[in-house]
Amino acid sequence: LQEAIHCFLYDQVNPDAEIPGDHVDLHLCPLFQGKVWVFHSAAAMFCAPSDQPGIEGM
Repeated sequence: LQEAIHCFLYDQVNPDAEIPGDHVDLHLCPLFQGKVWVFHSAAAMFCAPSDQPGIEGM
């Protein structure tokens, strides 16, 4: 996870870089030494029309 964070930060700091963060040497990536919290959650909403579609369809 730590390597992925370093690569992500590289991409954020260098958006126009020719080489993407996952292909750059880790010593060129910004350091991150903080804590990471993961919150698992999901939400889904499904909507359906209340009347049947006419000739036009959906």
